[in-house]
Amino acid sequence: MSSSAITKRAIASAFEELLEVTPLEQITVSAIAERTGINRQTFYYHFHDIHELIIWIYRNGIEQALSSTESSGDMHTALLACLRGLKAKRDFVVRTAHGFGTPYAYRFAYDEVKASPGQ
Repeated sequence: MSSSAITKRAIASAFEELLEVTPLEQITVSAIAERTGINRQTFYYHFHDIHELIIWIYRNGIEQALSSTESSGDMHTALLACLRGLKAKRDFVVRTAHGFGTPYAYRFAYDEVKASPGQ
């Protein structure tokens, strides 16, 4: 795993830990950076803002779920894996969906569909 991927995962982990005890709208880049042990500029090197971080966390989770079912080639199995992943991260989904806002959710969904193979 590249150092960039390791840093992104550390930032995501710190964000998820903060989200367990802090409302989304009160989490700052400074708080995430402090918890990760990086400076703010390092956060901004990897993510434009917290919303982009949230999208990365969702996308990363989807990619992991799909890669676990890649060999079967079965869409039903892949969809179930994605839904199980969402269920496993239920608290994260609830906390981010509420504070994330409809425009960002639509952007995420649109970008995912647009990037789908065969489109």
